[in-house]
Amino acid sequence: MYENRNNLSDLTFNNRESSKVLWDMKYALDASAIVAITDRKGIITYVNEKFCILSQYTSDELIGRTHAVVNSGYHPRTFFSDMWRSISKGEIWEGDIQNKAKDGSLYWVSTVIVPLLGEDKIPYQYISFRRDITEKKNLEITLQLAYKVYQNMDQGIIITDPTGTILNVNKAYCTITGYSPKELLGQNPKILKSDLHDQSFYYEVWKNLKEKGRWTGEIWNRHKNGHLYLQKLSLTAIRDERDHIIHYLGVSTDISEKEKLRKDIIATGKLQRTLLPPPIDNQWILVDSVYAPANYVSGDFYDYYWDEEQGVLSGYLMDIMGHGLTAALQNSVLRVLFRQTLNHTKNLVEVLSVINKDSMNYFLEGTFAAALTFRLDVKRRTFTFACAGLNKFLRLNTKGEIIVEKQGGPYLGILEDVIFEERTIVINPGEAFYLLTDGFMDLFEIDLPSFSSEVFKENMEMLRNIGTQGLNDDATAIGIMSYPYGEMMT
Repeated sequence: MYENRNNLSDLTFNNRESSKVLWDMKYALDASAIVAITDRKGIITYVNEKFCILSQYTSDELIGRTHAVVNSGYHPRTFFSDMWRSISKGEIWEGDIQNKAKDGSLYWVSTVIVPLLGEDKIPYQYISFRRDITEKKNLEITLQLAYKVYQNMDQGIIITDPTGTILNVNKAYCTITGYSPKELLGQNPKILKSDLHDQSFYYEVWKNLKEKGRWTGEIWNRHKNGHLYLQKLSLTAIRDERDHIIHYLGVSTDISEKEKLRKDIIATGKLQRTLLPPPIDNQWILVDSVYAPANYVSGDFYDYYWDEEQGVLSGYLMDIMGHGLTAALQNSVLRVLFRQTLNHTKNLVEVLSVINKDSMNYFLEGTFAAALTFRLDVKRRTFTFACAGLNKFLRLNTKGEIIVEKQGGPYLGILEDVIFEERTIVINPGEAFYLLTDGFMDLFEIDLPSFSSEVFKENMEMLRNIGTQGLNDDATAIGIMSYPYGEMMT
């Protein structure tokens, strides 16, 4: 503490002493620091030019006021009360303070406040020396924020040195691996090795890292408790200004559950296919189909039943509005309802009415289904159909002309009391019908397909090829062609 009042009083520059040494000291202070002097009540009695430049206030605007004029509101009241408690005891106080300039901009200063004591050992004024640390402090705040983001990311992050020694990991990485930071730091990621990948796999990883600076892929690792998990991993080589690798950065996500779900979805899709009816090729009719889910499982389904004795083919085509497992489950419900309701004798309007009423309990709000049910009687040469949202299909006559048959009908599962209509058309031997869900029909709204009346199987193959071209919707088609009764078509 400074106790020589006479010498310190000279620093208030009241012109009591014209010693060159003291003026040199003032010059040095003004050149190197932001200086302010207050009385024992905190009233400013002196500020230097640097203080004025940084705060954007003139000395006239500052002298006679307290430092509250530059208070930014960042620090709690206890911050300043603790500071005053210290300096009032004659203790030197040091700390970083955020202030606010006249234009409202914020700045940080590293501050040292020195109490000047009288003969009674009580401070009679305070002199503060400050340095502008705004850039440094903003960088610290940015780094602190970055570290918080780093520690709270969902993805696991690992940083190693060029030899692979682990230098840092975040919380997510510890959660994924089961190891604590203490257990991981200083180790090599090899402790996670699952032994499911051969050496050539790791060779390619390191080759890409060194030659291209990055590698991204899926890798199996072993959790601390022994179970295997699949993760998506992105590795990046960090280089210095001399292009030398100084660190490796890894960002990983545990995708084990996603992989399990993907496998379940694929299995569900395979199961759906096993429930589809086989093609029919006999002396009366030729029936084939195309089934192209947009993504493993389909909201589309179809079925048909051939009664050889009666010469009648009954069936349906449906399209659940939506995709994925929910649509697949609703699909299964409707399939059961059609199986229970549709037969060769029941009126098709009655079939749709019963299914619509029964399905109301199985559709979530905002979901519904479109369907078309049909009956082909080869002996009577009639094709009867009723529509519920799938309100049109293609008919190819023996001249090769495509006719778009239309029949209105409400969707299933929206309203309970609705009216469906049944329609019957007379057909000629050799005519074909192509019943299509929206995945196909939306394509043909603009340009009808180039079907040939003589090559039914080629027409179906064309639809099959279209269905493999990555459509945005499930695409399903039933193709039906009637032979002349009792004759085999060659």
